[in-house]
Amino acid sequence: MNSDARRNGVAEMRSLVITPVRESAVTMKRRFTLPPGCCYLVEDDVEKAFKVFVDNVFAGLEGLCVTRELPQHIRTKYRLDKTPIVWLTLDEADGEIAARSLQDLSIMLGNYLNKARGSVILLDGCEYLITNYGFEPFLRFLQLNRSRIEREDSVLIMPILAEALNTREVRLIEREMMPFTDLTRLRTKRADIFGSNRYALGIENARIR
Repeated sequence: MNSDARRNGVAEMRSLVITPVRESAVTMKRRFTLPPGCCYLVEDDVEKAFKVFVDNVFAGLEGLCVTRELPQHIRTKYRLDKTPIVWLTLDEADGEIAARSLQDLSIMLGNYLNKARGSVILLDGCEYLITNYGFEPFLRFLQLNRSRIEREDSVLIMPILAEALNTREVRLIEREMMPFTDLTRLRTKRADIFGSNRYALGIENARIR
C-alpha cells in the first residue's frame, strides 16, 4: 500500500469516529424519560420522535442524530448547537458528517456507543436505508445495533412510515423494538411487579416475626 492510499484510509477511518458532546443549555426538565437499554419505535410520527430525542438531549444526555434532513435545518429547527448530526446522503457533504453506506453508519454507531454509554440516538431515515441497501441488510444492521444499545445502556429512537413498508417488514422491525406508545403501560407493569414483590416480601417478613 502506497503512502497516499494509507493516508486516505486513515482519513476515512477518522471520518467514522464521532466525539460525544452534550448541549450547553441543559436546563429543561425531562418530559419523556425512557428506560435505558432499549430501542423505541415511533410509527408514523417523525416529529414526535424528534421531540423525544431533543427532550432527552436538553435534559443532559449525550445525543447523536442520524437523519435524511439537511443537518443545518435540524440544528436551526431544534436549536442543537453541539449535538453531532450524521447526514444520510450519497451527495457531497462539505463540513458535515455523512454516512454513505450502511456499513459506514454501523461503524459510526459502534464507535459512538463505545464512547457514550447511556446516550440517546435518533435514527431517522430507515426508509432511505431500506431503499438503497435492501431490507434484509437493514434488519441485520438493526439487530446488531439493538445488541449494542442494550450492552451500553443507551437508547435508540427510530421513526418509521409504516405505509412505506410491507406487513412482513413492519412486523420484523417491531420484533426488534418497543413501541413508543407502550411506555406508560410498561411503567405500570413494572410498578405492579415491584409492588407485588414488596407486598409478598412484607407477608413473608411478617411470618418470620
